[in-house]
Amino acid sequence: MTDQLDPRVNQWKTLDKDLARFSQLEAATAAIGKPVVATGIAFVFIVLCALFAFFLMGNTSGNLIIVAAAALKLIPPPQLNAESRAGRIAILVILLTVPTLFYLTLTRLTNSRFSVWESVVATYFVGCCIELPMLYLFQFRKWCSQAFDRRWPGWKAKCLSGSLTLTIYLLLIPVLLATMAVHRPKLRPDVTEPQFTTGEIELVEFNSRGPHPLRLRGDFWPVADSRGTMIVCHGVGANRRDISAITQLVHDCGYQVLSFDFRGHGDSDGRTITYGANERLDVLGAYDYCLGRSDVDPSRLYALGVSMGGSSLLLALPDMPQVQAAVVDSAFADLSAMVDHQLRFFPGPLRRPLHQVTALAGWCETSFDIETIRPIDALPRISAPLLFVAGSEDFIVPTQHSLRLHAAAPTSQLHVEPEAPHIGTGMLNPAEYRRLLKRHCSPAELAVPRSAN
Repeated sequence: MTDQLDPRVNQWKTLDKDLARFSQLEAATAAIGKPVVATGIAFVFIVLCALFAFFLMGNTSGNLIIVAAAALKLIPPPQLNAESRAGRIAILVILLTVPTLFYLTLTRLTNSRFSVWESVVATYFVGCCIELPMLYLFQFRKWCSQAFDRRWPGWKAKCLSGSLTLTIYLLLIPVLLATMAVHRPKLRPDVTEPQFTTGEIELVEFNSRGPHPLRLRGDFWPVADSRGTMIVCHGVGANRRDISAITQLVHDCGYQVLSFDFRGHGDSDGRTITYGANERLDVLGAYDYCLGRSDVDPSRLYALGVSMGGSSLLLALPDMPQVQAAVVDSAFADLSAMVDHQLRFFPGPLRRPLHQVTALAGWCETSFDIETIRPIDALPRISAPLLFVAGSEDFIVPTQHSLRLHAAAPTSQLHVEPEAPHIGTGMLNPAEYRRLLKRHCSPAELAVPRSAN
């Protein structure tokens, strides 16, 4: 009775109860926290690695997007349900075979060397950029199908699930196209030909311009008493040897030639193609290299670009004041219109959403918006005389692009070769191509103002 009335005894009992509650809370916290400790440590590790990579690459918004995307790919994706295992196996087979067959076809068409490593790289890019979105999308389809079954059981739910599945596959088409467009396997040029082993053509290396330069590799074709020096830029998915017919034609006209592999092509560094956004820095690197050579006369420096190389050249020319004249063969005026051209076989109502998905996929992979890659906008800042060349039967980059470029540069010249395919003027009519080059890239001709054709 005395103990119950003693306030000190009640105080200790209350403290014991509080301590017991704290012990239970501690045990509950430990029970809940133990399973997520490993996940938390892994998450902290991913964040620290991402921050380190971000500062290592440079703290720009584009690099932040790339690092964040890479970090997200380390997070395990949702698992597919058991019923779709056969579908997943089929998808994996497609993801493994399509890029390999695509690369093998390119090597056969261009007579390039097949590289197992390049085939693995192509499969990696397609797998990482396609498989993970598919897992998330099909998990979303599963949840939606369950909701449809609860809300509209029967044929309505099946129709809605089928429509959603078809929509997912349609959305994956532009993602696949964008991935394979910006992460193409490299086609290695052959450097065992006699003119390279005897020293007739010099193998050169130089850096691209910009805050994060890449090492570029190319060929320099010297001429003892030359008409000048020509920088030659190849197209997308190719290498400097794929346009050797044009390079040889330019060289036969009496010009020294610097031909090089763009980033992500041939023997040069890099893995991502940006269709001119970064390739312009490669052209500027080639320009800087030419100006640093003692056998190059800056007053007789010219440039020629085909397809994407022509568009990249247009984007770089405002920063190449020493270039006296430029020839642009089969270039695109703006990349957004080229995406529309690639999607032309889809019904009209589908083109716009597919265009937006393609733009989004391209932005995620390169951090560039396709709407901003517009060589036509660089024309007012170009002082060098321009000659646009196109083929009337060009179905890769429609002739309309060259017509638009010529219209936006009133003092430029234009030549449309009848029945010529993409960059086919030089091969279909080499005599006319030589005449155009000598006429446009000549100090005597440049001294005389000419009217536009």
